[in-house]
Amino acid sequence: MRQHTIAGFSVIVIAGALALTGCSGVDQGVASGGSQSVAEACQVANDTMEAVGTEVSASMEDLSVGEFGAAVEAFTQLSDGLDETVTKVSNTEVKAVLSDLSGHVGDFADLFDGLDDGDLTGVADRLDDFEAIMTGIQESAVKLEELCGA
Repeated sequence: MRQHTIAGFSVIVIAGALALTGCSGVDQGVASGGSQSVAEACQVANDTMEAVGTEVSASMEDLSVGEFGAAVEAFTQLSDGLDETVTKVSNTEVKAVLSDLSGHVGDFADLFDGLDDGDLTGVADRLDDFEAIMTGIQESAVKLEELCGA
């Protein structure tokens, strides 16, 4: 039961982080604090994250069956992809949201770091942290969606 709950929440993580795919084609002009428009920043984010998303999505089944080592690898890869995207984005609004999202995804990966595969007791001991991190991911995803018009 808990494995399915963790997997379900993990899908939310991926969906939030990959909300970037709806960013392309939005013409919102130049945002304050940077020469890159919101639409341009969202397109950069979209382009970078599409490749990462494909690889991470392939790892989701591992998490659903309690293979936490694979989950750590997948979410670390997603966080690294977000970090890479942040370096390519100069629009301050989009950059800030991507940075927040990357931090939360990295924290999510850290939740599973050190857990033996299938260690549901270890997962249960971390549920409070899990819920706080998920809230952060969801809030960042909503902000990103608002900016990018996804």
